[in-house]
Amino acid sequence: MSHPAIKPLFSGDPGACGDTHTFVLRVWRAQENQPWRASLRRGDGAAVTHYASLLQLLNGLIDELNLPEAGAASATPRGVL
Repeated sequence: MSHPAIKPLFSGDPGACGDTHTFVLRVWRAQENQPWRASLRRGDGAAVTHYASLLQLLNGLIDELNLPEAGAASATPRGVL
C-alpha cells in the first residue's frame, strides 16, 4: 500500500525506460537505539552488498548507477531521495 503523500516520479511502465536498474533492498536495525543497516542485491542475482549505514547505502547506489557526485550540477532533476 502506498503512502497518500508520496507521488510517483513517473507514470507508465518503468521497464519501458531506456535505462532501468532493478534492486532488492533490505533495511533493518537490531534494536531501536542502533543504526539502520542495509543490503542491496541487483536484479540480475549478483552477490549481496551489505552497508553499515544508510549513508553508505546511498553512496553505494551513486557508485552503482554512476551518478554525478553530490552537489554537481545536473541538467535533469532526479527527484527527492
